[in-house]
Amino acid sequence: MTRGFTRRPKKRGRYRDPRLPTLESDHQKAVALYLDTRRDPPIWMHVPNETGTSHGYGLRRHLKEQGVKSGVPDILIFQQVPGFAGLALEMKAEGKDATPEQEAWLDKFDSIGWATYVAQGSVQAIAWLKGHGI
Repeated sequence: MTRGFTRRPKKRGRYRDPRLPTLESDHQKAVALYLDTRRDPPIWMHVPNETGTSHGYGLRRHLKEQGVKSGVPDILIFQQVPGFAGLALEMKAEGKDATPEQEAWLDKFDSIGWATYVAQGSVQAIAWLKGHGI
């Protein structure tokens, strides 16, 4: 007796362009490439807060003792743009929201005159940066 092979039905849903990034880190890399390849690149940095649970308690404790703070925005741009002292950008994968800690940090930056934004994906982030002349 031979067993028949049954195919799983294809998942149906929204079309996603396979050239677009899906992971938050991929979106982050796309924004970094955009910032670094500008004719006059801004002074900026990515804040490496991705310590997560996979790095173990020892590393997390070590980084915290050195001053790593939970919720700091992913990208800080130390450049004045019209109306703002700098830009703070929190990157999220599509469909994800900022955590309460991240919102608190964005509020702190907003209170000292920075433009702040939570971008869901690199397309939103780059559009926001272009809107500020970056």
